[in-house]
Amino acid sequence: MIWMCAAAVAGGGLWPEGTTLYVGADGKVFDVTGGGSFMPRDIVADLERYVAGQVAFTADRQLALVTSINTGEVMGVTPEGTFAVFATGLAQPSGIWRTVSGRIIVAEFDDGSLIDITAGGSFEDAVPVNTGLFAPRCLAESPDGTLFVSDQYSDAVYIADLGGGPVTLFAADMPSVRGIAWHNGALYAAFNSQIVDITAGGIQTGAIAFATGAEFFSLAATGDGRLVSGELFGAELYDVTAGGNLSSDDPWATSLPIGETNLGTAPPDPNDVVPTPEDSHVDTGTAPPVLPVPPAAPVDPGTDSRGGCACGPASMAPSGLPWLVVLVGLGGGKVRSRRASSSGRRTP
Repeated sequence: MIWMCAAAVAGGGLWPEGTTLYVGADGKVFDVTGGGSFMPRDIVADLERYVAGQVAFTADRQLALVTSINTGEVMGVTPEGTFAVFATGLAQPSGIWRTVSGRIIVAEFDDGSLIDITAGGSFEDAVPVNTGLFAPRCLAESPDGTLFVSDQYSDAVYIADLGGGPVTLFAADMPSVRGIAWHNGALYAAFNSQIVDITAGGIQTGAIAFATGAEFFSLAATGDGRLVSGELFGAELYDVTAGGNLSSDDPWATSLPIGETNLGTAPPDPNDVVPTPEDSHVDTGTAPPVLPVPPAAPVDPGTDSRGGCACGPASMAPSGLPWLVVLVGLGGGKVRSRRASSSGRRTP
């Protein structure tokens, strides 16, 4: 097993700031920056494994990190197209995010936990940062260091406490929610074939859709200020920045591999990133209404075959996000054994 860290590619190239990558379900990596039509010759790398998660970048932009949900690995990919295992021993890694403070967090779909994989290597017996989730799928962070996580089987979005405390319910009643992304000061979520602004949190039953017209389930903010989304098992990406009904709009990117529309955008120059003192706390100056805890029973894994999501890095968002007082589950502290085998796993 080869473990790759950023130092291992010292002297190599960097992913240009604002690069947006797409990874098909078959593991083929494309640079889709700026959109357009793509061909097989445009493949950056072929990971030759099933991918149904997110794409993140190390702070120095030397590696793009891609989760491999069936093998329990996170792959590190260089701009030259070389790749190796960055992290292994995970259960079913799906969402992945590099926080403003530099921590790399993975969402374990099967374990219902969040794992800090910043150091790379084996995480078979790692202590989770957070537990108490059912099927965490996508991650998105606001600039004040608040990390949000979509939970596909509880139809909700939670706030994670990377200090090891319990997760906090933020928004509920979003059937099979997957993609979430911050863009232009708002938090968006993709569910029910629509995109909804959930910045205010709360119950989303009957929420007014921000964008419709396709079976949206993935979201990412691009380096040129767009909000883009992909369809379930689709091969196209849409520019949903302006919202509205996009049923008659041309796609932003086409001729991509059919799959899970995994997306991610390279962060700004690390010299421009100012780490926050703590990346897991929220301004508690206001007291929003309490939300009910969503249903605890997960979907039968034998009948749920829906997959894929995508989230890009957070766009600028206001500080002082609402702090809800419903706490679900306990934080870190329990060691869990992880195996790479996919037998008996839930299907994302």
